[in-house]
Amino acid sequence: MEEKPDVVVVFAFGAFLAKDIFHSPNYWMAEQAKTLALRYGIPIITQWDIAQFWEDNKGIQLFNVQKDIKKHISILQISEEAKKLALKYGWIKIAVIATPQHHRRCMRDLKKIGFSWRCWYFSNTTPAWGWYSSKSTQFWTRSPWRWWLREIPLRLMPWWLYKKITA
Repeated sequence: MEEKPDVVVVFAFGAFLAKDIFHSPNYWMAEQAKTLALRYGIPIITQWDIAQFWEDNKGIQLFNVQKDIKKHISILQISEEAKKLALKYGWIKIAVIATPQHHRRCMRDLKKIGFSWRCWYFSNTTPAWGWYSSKSTQFWTRSPWRWWLREIPLRLMPWWLYKKITA
């Protein structure tokens, strides 16, 4: 029997306007999250770049942890907000949705802040050419080169420094 998660946490990849729906891996991750939420009857924790695709939430409880849509929210900040909500509502088992090149840091941040609960990772089914887009408002998600140029130092830096610059 498949174990049921208590909540889905979705990490956006890049920032796109809703009109650029097919250039955005966030649209596809939003759809994947909706599928899980409807299948298990569980809520979703995410940020505006994912939440913007919920015109009709079909009764899904959505927690958008990004207070200011004009200001970038880091993986660490989303993880911290997810932890607060998990403690408040008693969620223990979380499903994590992130793009394959993003999931390692997402999972690391969740664990570093003390998320000791069971986590599942659901890979994004978007093809490789769909992960990056010149239409992204975040320059580091416009190409693989830009992504890895930023990502590798973020993964390698000491936790205290990473925490300071992403807060």
